[in-house]
Order: sequence, then C-alpha cells, then structure tokens
Amino acid sequence: MLEHNGWEPAHYPDEYPTAQELTDEGSGCSSTLYRQVFDTMTLPVNAEIRWYVPTERQWADGQRGIYCWFASDGDLPTRTVDVVPSVVTEDQQRFLFVVEKARLAAARAFDERVSFRPRRQAAREVAASYLSRTTPIVRNGFDTVRPQVEAMAAEDARLAETWTPATTAATEAEFEAALAAIGGWAPTAGELALREAIGLPTAQGELFGR
Repeated sequence: MLEHNGWEPAHYPDEYPTAQELTDEGSGCSSTLYRQVFDTMTLPVNAEIRWYVPTERQWADGQRGIYCWFASDGDLPTRTVDVVPSVVTEDQQRFLFVVEKARLAAARAFDERVSFRPRRQAAREVAASYLSRTTPIVRNGFDTVRPQVEAMAAEDARLAETWTPATTAATEAEFEAALAAIGGWAPTAGELALREAIGLPTAQGELFGR
C-alpha cells in the first residue's frame, strides 16, 4: 500500500461517471473498508497505476477490493478511484478478481524500475494466476458462457508455460531474456471473448456500458 496520509484527492473527471473517489483515511484505504472491484481495462491508455489485490482468503472473507492509484505525479498518487458497486455483476466480479491478478503481476514483472527478485516473484504470480484463474473461483457461475470459459482455460495453460523460464531464471540476465521471449502482456483472444460475453470492456480506456 502507498503511504498517502494528508493527501487530498482531486475531483475525479466527469468522463468516468461510474467511479467514485475514496477519501484519504491513511490506513483506512485498505481491504477492510473498500471491497469493490476495479477493472484496469477502463484506465486510460498508458496510465501508470499502483495497486492492492486481496488474497484468495480475503476474497472469501468478503474483501473484494482491487484498488488502483493514478501515479502520474512522481511517486505520489494523484487520485484513487473505486468502481460503484452496482456497476459489476457477480460473474464480472469473479472474472475481474482472477484476471486482474495476472495483469497486475505482469505489469510488475515488466517494470524495469523494480529489482530482479520482486520481478521474478511477480512472474511466478503471473504463471500461478494463469493456471488457477479458471478453477472454481471462475467456474462457479458463467453457466451461459461455458465455451468462452473453456477456451480461456486452454489459452491460460499455454500462457503459463511461456512464463516458466522467467519464473525459474537464476540471474537477472536470464530473466530479461525470458521476458524478451514473452514479448509483453496483452489480453488473450479468449479473455476478450469472455469479457464481451459478460459485458466488460474489451479495449483499454473503454468504460462500462460503452
């Protein structure tokens, strides 16, 4: 979590009508108070973010928050946003919980400002997320979009294999070579198809309901 005591949130832009600001309450901006899901696909292209993602145990306990900070002013957040709860359905919540873990971990793995070991750990989280995100958390529900779920599961198994060299790299040079072979992060065709099927944005910067 970023320390931001004394930070006053700016007015959130009108072009994001489905978002609401979180007030600055120091440690209060944590999983104990804010339990909604934020879809990073709705962020502007190239927006730099910091995040907090709950553990599976926290999720099971009802702490369903994925909290993102715009971090465009050096290391200080300029504003924090939270999706209005009524925006997302249960299936959308389940989906976002699992896919965001892979997405955010991938962003950290590719962040050259982060040291080697944390980046390698992030790569391991990516591989683990790809292998687990279509397990019961996702499969409980999605009855009407089963083909899309199965297609994404097959893609995820292949993606996990592509990340394996990065997860086992012994040196930073090996790690960088593995990342170069991966090439970058992007939502798969299967993920986009499932997003579309359950009514989530399918393009970066797209808002809900567009």
